Amino acid sequence: MQKSGVSWYVVIILTFLLWGTQHPPIKILSGEISPVLFNFLRYFFAGLALVPFVLNERVKIKKEDLLGLSFLGFMGIFIFGIINLVGVRLSTATNNAILLNSWPLLVVFIAPILIREKVTKKAVFGTFIGLLGVVAVVTNGASMGDVVKTEYFMGNLLILLSGVCLAFYSMLGKKYVKKYGGLNVTFAAILVGTMMLFVLSLLSGDIFSLGKISLSSFLLLLWIAVPTTALTYVVWFKSIDRIGLVKTSSFFFIIPISGVVSSSVFLGELITKYTLIGIALILLGVYVVQKKSR
Repeated sequence: MQKSGVSWYVVIILTFLLWGTQHPPIKILSGEISPVLFNFLRYFFAGLALVPFVLNERVKIKKEDLLGLSFLGFMGIFIFGIINLVGVRLSTATNNAILLNSWPLLVVFIAPILIREKVTKKAVFGTFIGLLGVVAVVTNGASMGDVVKTEYFMGNLLILLSGVCLAFYSMLGKKYVKKYGGLNVTFAAILVGTMMLFVLSLLSGDIFSLGKISLSSFLLLLWIAVPTTALTYVVWFKSIDRIGLVKTSSFFFIIPISGVVSSSVFLGELITKYTLIGIALILLGVYVVQKKSR
């Protein structure tokens, strides 16, 4: 951890803990705002919040990189959001939390091939431990039977594919982060994805229900969009550039921790011994991935 400084790791941990606090408001808004409109507004306000910072940096994107950055937005914002939403509808929220958070495991096996990032046995082992912790936190001691039920097969498959989108979004984005920085790459991807979501919301007619959103729901939406999307996405890519993709992806296991704690505070959901065991496994897994080999 000395190369990037302890302070940067503190920033990452706090950022990913902040990321998890979006789960209670998302659950609250799911009954009021359609999924397509929700995703459009989420990324629209996230992109809007980044505009002043992007203008201040004045980084010019080269023409030869426009297609690649557009593909990032298409895959990591638009396609990810659509197939994940459909997957959750055909499966369960618990399955989504488990299967979606399995994508760091995909990274440790593909990153050495696709982007030639070195992955140690310790990183693979730590990722497995972290994923077990996520399962313990999310299932809260209940059976994982729903993950293998045939009736959820198509939904679970789509959720896994959405996780694959995140994995490739991270791996392919690393190339552009080194050239333009995490802020500009994040903004470019959000811009492209938001435009596509806007077209979809027009075609579905969801955009015309904007006036029905209450003030309290709008404020919750802003919380999701600005600190827990715009900020976290920028730190995500900056972290990939500073400490590498594999180490950064392991911090995603932290998200369910704050998700469970914030859900307990605001929604009254219980924290059990399985939650605490899962949290311990997650922290152990992240530590093993980050720890340098002698």
